[in-house]
Parts: sequence; C-alpha cells; structure tokens
Amino acid sequence: MSTTDEAFQGHYLTNLSVHTVLFTIIESELVMCARERTEGPFRFHWELPGANPRMQESLEAAAHRSLSEIVHGSSAILQQLKVFGEPDRDPQRRSIAVCYWGAIAPEHLQPQPPVVSAIHALAESERFAFDHRTIAITAIAHLKRALCNSSVVTDFCPTTFSIRELHRVYEVVFGTEIAAGNFQRKVRSSPGFITKTNTPPASEKGRGRPAEIFTNSRRVEVSPPFHFPHDS
Repeated sequence: MSTTDEAFQGHYLTNLSVHTVLFTIIESELVMCARERTEGPFRFHWELPGANPRMQESLEAAAHRSLSEIVHGSSAILQQLKVFGEPDRDPQRRSIAVCYWGAIAPEHLQPQPPVVSAIHALAESERFAFDHRTIAITAIAHLKRALCNSSVVTDFCPTTFSIRELHRVYEVVFGTEIAAGNFQRKVRSSPGFITKTNTPPASEKGRGRPAEIFTNSRRVEVSPPFHFPHDS
C-alpha cells in the first residue's frame, strides 16, 4: 500500500464506543451515573459510563458492561437512545458513540456509585466532557416521553412498590406537583401497568389507609398517555 493510500484511508479510521445514561432517584432528586475524568482531554469533567465493544460483543452487551462497576449484575433495562457522531465530538480522533439509557432503583447500585444531579449538572454546561451534556439532555427528553407513554416508571422502584412511590417519581422527574387522585386513577385503569400483590399493606406515618403493594412484570404502553407540563 502506498503512502498516499495510507493517508487517504486514515481519514476513515473511526473509534466506536458505547455510552449509557442511567437514571435513578436519590433523596428526592433525579441523578444520573457519571464520573470525573482523571486524564486526557476534559480532565476533571464529567463523563458518562462507556466502553468500546469487543469483536464478538453486541452493542447492548457493551452498554451493560459499561455499568458493571456501578450496578449489581445486569439489572438495568436499557434502551437505545441515539447515535452521536459529529466530526468534532472528540478532539483527538473521529469518534462515533452509540448511546443507551435506562432507569434503576437505587438499591441495585453498588455502594457509593458515581452519580451527579441531572438538573444541576446540566446547568453547568462546561463541566461535561466531549458531547456528553448533549447526550444527557437527549436522554432526559426520552425519559420524560417514556414516562408519559409507558410503565417505565416502575424501573425506578424495587420489585414491589406503592402507587405513592410511583407518584413521587413523576413529581421528581417533571419537577411539578401532580394531583394524586387523578394519577392513581390513571395508573389503576391502564391494563398491565401494575399488579396487586398479596403483601400486607405497608404501614406509613400519617393518616389514611395503609398503602397497597403492587408489582410490575412487563413494560406496557399507556393510552391515552399521561400529560404533564415539561420542557421536552
């Protein structure tokens, strides 16, 4: 191969990576897994979990592997988000990123996971490495749409939960108060959204009946969808 051919082919050399935006709720705040870079470009900036796919590895498997030090096993349900490939997204080389997103109950995280407030982090635009702020913004928009159109909210909860816990997730993510009565009627009237368990009602402080306990074994669509005021 001539030097000219090598130079020409060099323009097509591309790095492929997989990145994952994983959401959870900790202390009534929406957070996402991210850690500070310790070397290279964008040192001390936040970056999302990532990995380079192995030769015989699917992209989704690589996405789960990117979370191996953050979650227990492969408990997170991931959905493909988007491919990001702007020519200048990596200052060192041509780079393509296939991105996934998901939500998880905090109980499934490893001790002291690297998390950052989703809202506060996005406000500090200069603190993100590469185009990871754009990836995070895109993931939040997908999360909000999924919460309106499906039962993905149960991914934020333990195996069993109360409707009050689901209600709280919506209020945290959308940043607004949601009428509890209307919310409960919508959840109960959506087939397959929740399944009542034989677990005794949980005792909670305050007045009113003990909260019923439910579970969810599958993802279902919600029609007509929830409608909450939000920016995305």
